[in-house]
Amino acid sequence: MPHEPYDPQREDAQRRSVPRDDELDHVVRNLFDVELEQLAFARPRTAEDERKADAAARELARRVAHHASRMGDDTAVGTGAATAAAAESGARSAPGRVDAPAAPRPVAVRDPDDRPWWTRTAAIVAAGILVVVGATTIGPLLPTNPGSVSSLDVFQRSATTEERDLQSDLLRDGLRVSSTPRIIAEEPDALFVAYRVVVTSTVERARSEICVLLAEAQGLGWPSCTDRAEFERSGLQTTLTGQSTRYILQWGPLGPPRVTVLSDAGATPGTPQSAAAERFFAEPPQQDEAAYAGLLRSMYPDDRLLVRVLDTTEGWEVVGALVASADTELWSYCVHLFQDDVERRAQLGASVTCAGLEAFEREGLVAQASAPDSTLRLEWQPDGTVRTEELAHDGGGSGSGSGSGSGDPARD
Repeated sequence: MPHEPYDPQREDAQRRSVPRDDELDHVVRNLFDVELEQLAFARPRTAEDERKADAAARELARRVAHHASRMGDDTAVGTGAATAAAAESGARSAPGRVDAPAAPRPVAVRDPDDRPWWTRTAAIVAAGILVVVGATTIGPLLPTNPGSVSSLDVFQRSATTEERDLQSDLLRDGLRVSSTPRIIAEEPDALFVAYRVVVTSTVERARSEICVLLAEAQGLGWPSCTDRAEFERSGLQTTLTGQSTRYILQWGPLGPPRVTVLSDAGATPGTPQSAAAERFFAEPPQQDEAAYAGLLRSMYPDDRLLVRVLDTTEGWEVVGALVASADTELWSYCVHLFQDDVERRAQLGASVTCAGLEAFEREGLVAQASAPDSTLRLEWQPDGTVRTEELAHDGGGSGSGSGSGSGDPARD
């Protein structure tokens, strides 16, 4: 026989104020999770509130266990049940509550898919929305693997002011530079610089290279270059030597470089220190000097090359060059004597005379060249003084002579 509707005004209302556990279990089965949590964790005021909280906690535990078992996760079953049991225990121990039986009565298991279709549809739609939101908000925040990025992408970003200043330093030191250098790594008092060299001229070997060098306060180190295709296959590994420290640089083809600091550097090849060399490093080349540098580059395709016009006579131009060998890293002072004629200038001068760094800075350099109409004799001293004497071949004697240096100009 069905139960009569409950009327709180009836005399037996007090006796029925506390519903049976199975009645409560039946009610909470049709509540949403959030409603169950509100019941389970609410502060009870009466014994009926406590029984409702117990029923809600039991239903929460049943749902967690059922979901975990369907997913094959036994650990989650224990964890979920323990969480709900802890919540139930905490609810019973709250102040002012009446103790209830510790162990819940077994209840029949009901598949949550027996809920009304509209509640299941809402849950599915909500889950789909969460997946889409997660994919669009969390995905872009995930960092990409830096090792999957081409090392040469460093040349795609804009150059900094410091990097543009470095380009001037590289050009000043006679290096061939086809792109603004980029700083790819730093150590205390040392910068690791990368740049590109692209040669398309028909008078020398065409190539595209990736180069690195060490930049310190004392100056630039010696570059190490490799073909771009080789770099993109296996990267570059080289030892760079500074004033007091040696480094192993490993870079490419993917990701950032790795620098290993070695022991103190040993003896390194010297750089020009004479007064005669100061003007080569202290000022940029003039237009005619840049033209001579382009002309001489075919003789020194891979070397450092700094060019300055040292003197001019009636029939000759004296062109000085500081050359550092790409093979030995040793510097030399050279003099190229060009006849003051555009057609003859293309022949790279009538004479080339060079002296090693130590020999020049100790004794200077003497050069001489002859042409059908005159002979030129030159002295270039370590203090920067240049003395030239031109002898005409007309049977009459000397032509003109001049001198210049780091101090006051002198005439012979």
